[in-house]
Amino acid sequence: MYNSPQRCDDNKTGGAPTLVVDVAVIGGGPAGIMAAIAAADEGADVLLCEQLPRIGVKLQATGGGRCNITNTLPNDEFMERFGRFGRYAQPALTRFGQDTLREFLQSIRVSTHAPDGLHVFPVTHQASTVVQALATHLHAKGIRIHCGARPRRLTLKQGSLVGIETKTSSFRSRHVVIATGGRSHVALGATGDGYELARQAGHTITDTWPAMVPLITAQTWPARCRADTVPKAEISVDLPGMRKCRGVGDLIFTRTGLAGPVVLDFSRHIPPLLREYGTVPLRLCLTGTPHADTWHSRLQFGQREEPGTPVAHYLKRTMAPSLAEVMCELTPLPGHTPLGQLARAPRRMLAEVLAQTPIDVTDTGGFGKAMITRGGVTLKEVAPETLQSKYLPGLFFAGEVLDLDGPCGGFNLQWAFASGYLAGQCAGRQSMEK
Repeated sequence: MYNSPQRCDDNKTGGAPTLVVDVAVIGGGPAGIMAAIAAADEGADVLLCEQLPRIGVKLQATGGGRCNITNTLPNDEFMERFGRFGRYAQPALTRFGQDTLREFLQSIRVSTHAPDGLHVFPVTHQASTVVQALATHLHAKGIRIHCGARPRRLTLKQGSLVGIETKTSSFRSRHVVIATGGRSHVALGATGDGYELARQAGHTITDTWPAMVPLITAQTWPARCRADTVPKAEISVDLPGMRKCRGVGDLIFTRTGLAGPVVLDFSRHIPPLLREYGTVPLRLCLTGTPHADTWHSRLQFGQREEPGTPVAHYLKRTMAPSLAEVMCELTPLPGHTPLGQLARAPRRMLAEVLAQTPIDVTDTGGFGKAMITRGGVTLKEVAPETLQSKYLPGLFFAGEVLDLDGPCGGFNLQWAFASGYLAGQCAGRQSMEK
């Protein structure tokens, strides 16, 4: 039994012969771990390389350490959440979908449940439970693990794949799975090395952007509302042609701007717009009432029924006190103004701010704060049925290194496990056919 993610020493062979394996997997995250297990299940001799001192470090941090492994959505709806390229995941999900993943975890003594009927967690609600079980299973399978092994380049001979070099070692293998992740979670070892390996094989890398990342705003008022979470907030981009770009969910204010599930999901759209416009204007519905006319009627009713009540006090009945004060200031309107003294123009202005609060995004938390990467290895250059390169036979890809990302809620971890399984299984089978 392991009390922490598996630790390994650097593989410093010195003058030792180069290690020869059937399948080399580069990256010790969920995609890489699953690829190694699937390849070993096919009878392949497998090497798993991880540049950090231990495997599963990023997995250990997912979901704030609670590890939202997957969800219970049917495949069609699951893939739809990934956007226009979501159908690319179908072969992987067909081979290793949500139910299969949960059955596999149960087989290695990780029980899971979905407390809300949708989001699936280990019953312990601890990511370490999953990491420890996977580490134990890797060793039970006889999979060799080399940590502290940062990938350097593919080894090619006359245009064919023959191995992989790391900073400290070289390994011979005609079947390599790149599962290095993207550029997100810099503190957890993200380097983008997988993109360079893919380029060496002739692959195109799309622009990469931080996704699932907090947003930084020009306005400072969010810092005053940090104690308050707004449930079912609506967020949209206030730019021509972008009105349909919106999200709904819990919103959290931070010292520098906005966060929370709705912002993390929505943030994937923002970096390209920042590059184009410099600043991205947003509209926030923080009150559950997105129409100014409805708020205008409420304020008129308040004026008739309780004209002496201060505006801010009236608003505090339906929203957090700090937010009520901010709404008045954005009008601008002194919060102590009695409802009965509200003239038509400021009443209309306040109604518009309450319905659609304007705020401007000037930056994101960057890759240092991002949970995933948007962009990566172009999907049209990788066969979805096997996740093998269309340019270099024997080279496979899995997980975040590919140009496919989903929202919060177990989507990206499920894709990591499913794509890792498919790539590893296909690599393992191919290596056994030699």
